[in-house]
Amino acid sequence: MTSDATRPASRIFHAVTHVWGRPYLDVFLNVCIPNQLGPGNVPSLPPGSRYRILTRSSHVEEIDAHPMVQALRRAIPVDIIVIEALDRFADGPFGTELMIACHQRAIADILEADAAIIMLSADFVLSDNTLAAVVRRHREGYRAVVNTGLRLAAESFFPALKASGVPLDALSSRDLVRMAMPHLHPHTQSMFADSGRFSKSPVAVYWRVGEDGLLARCFHLHPLMVDPTRPVPLHTGTNDGPYLAEACPDFSRVHVVADSDELQMFEITTAQRQVIGVTRSGLSSWRAAIVADRCDALQLHFWECHPIRLHGSDFGEEWDRTAATAETFARRVLHEKRQAYLADFWFKWRGKFGKRLGAYEKAVRRHRRVNLAPIQEWAARQMQFLEWRRPRLRVKQFQRPIKLILHRASKAAGVRVKRIRRRLRLA
Repeated sequence: MTSDATRPASRIFHAVTHVWGRPYLDVFLNVCIPNQLGPGNVPSLPPGSRYRILTRSSHVEEIDAHPMVQALRRAIPVDIIVIEALDRFADGPFGTELMIACHQRAIADILEADAAIIMLSADFVLSDNTLAAVVRRHREGYRAVVNTGLRLAAESFFPALKASGVPLDALSSRDLVRMAMPHLHPHTQSMFADSGRFSKSPVAVYWRVGEDGLLARCFHLHPLMVDPTRPVPLHTGTNDGPYLAEACPDFSRVHVVADSDELQMFEITTAQRQVIGVTRSGLSSWRAAIVADRCDALQLHFWECHPIRLHGSDFGEEWDRTAATAETFARRVLHEKRQAYLADFWFKWRGKFGKRLGAYEKAVRRHRRVNLAPIQEWAARQMQFLEWRRPRLRVKQFQRPIKLILHRASKAAGVRVKRIRRRLRLA
């Protein structure tokens, strides 16, 4: 089968989870599987589907004998697959690289089995009827379903979930959103428009709506289900990178879950884990523009056309006002995307400048006994000045001097040509 062939729609699904390491193994066995055994999730997959667990060889025996895996087997055939990279690099690459190795194996397997893939993880919590909604969208002709996978802080969310008394297999979308909002991970909080410590690389921007809602504009969305129309493997990068645009080039067949009432999922991560660095300058459309400049056409389509609403109660007028604010910001980001390389250069230069100031301060502290307060005050003023001077040029303002220079150069060249022609005629 060549990569140029059009692949027919699959009739079965492979629900794939990758898991290794004690913390993730405990969450997967004691939280994720009970959560996914609700009637609207794993049991709703069509006959012939399989549940595949990608793991290390050292975990196989424990997973195979666990009571929750035995309960899972009563609902769907289960395969436990050993991934060589997980054994070979037990203490080697970062988790992202091992996760990519798992996704590469899983996608190769679904292409061989003519199946669609449901991409799960060992730290996902799903609302009830999530996979049933995915199957329904697939039957409507969609070849991919994507939605937000906001991170929650594990240290506070799990105790709150246990204290709520709600069965893991019966979490409605609104209940799940209401429980999740007070426990957002610091990484998620850094991408809110009102955050004082804004993300240096915001793959999404969120606006709060009331106490139990948020409106999102996203570049990266989690591909919960993919049934590739083009049988291409995952060469590099994560599954929410360029792969989806290559596997499903017809964007009209990629369904974006724009309302959490349809389905919702969250990723549970320890609060100490820093995913992306933050800056103290607050919301920056230029930083979002830099991310936009690195995105593919499908990711830009997500940002431009799909405002996403997560809510634990009904909509009100505040949602309309917030949507208008988000629309204005989204357009400004796409407008500034044309000069994103200038902003990227500016932020990198400013960061290097700040590091040099820090290194100088450490050198002075180490070698001389002097009062550092004046140096620190001067450095703070310089950084504040740089923040005030961050690029705010419009496209026309940037193009005007360039056009003027080109116009003068062409006019001067024309005058010289006329002079040469005149001299030739006189000669």
